[in-house]
Amino acid sequence: MLVGRPPFAHKNKRKVLKDVLSAPILMKKSFSDDARDLLTSLLERDPKKRLGHGVNGTEDIMAHPFFKSIDWEKLATKEAKPPFIPKTKRIDDLRHIDPLFKEEKVQDTPATSNLRLSQKEKNHFNEFTYSKEGHMTHEIE
Repeated sequence: MLVGRPPFAHKNKRKVLKDVLSAPILMKKSFSDDARDLLTSLLERDPKKRLGHGVNGTEDIMAHPFFKSIDWEKLATKEAKPPFIPKTKRIDDLRHIDPLFKEEKVQDTPATSNLRLSQKEKNHFNEFTYSKEGHMTHEIE
């Protein structure tokens, strides 16, 4: 999660599923105590004990000590200064993009005609609504 790969990965999907259920969660020695606590809390196997599950939901995650340096209000209003601004020479400078993505074959995705889709299929998020606070809320029909 913090190093750009999933906590459980393997070519064998059965092994991944088994690891998700029972393997120890391994972390780099260089992780801070706050990072370790955050990841352990997010990877809690019991959903009812997992960070963010309680009444306060995402607010509990945002209040975690790992995020203490983030001003969430400034972040939401795009006033927060990014911790890293890459130096570029031109607008199309790609030196900071991983070669893996630059070598990927470009493929056109044909659009599906909305005429053949039901109303429910047209709106992929029909069970969600945007609230004033900027959070997605789930509605059950």
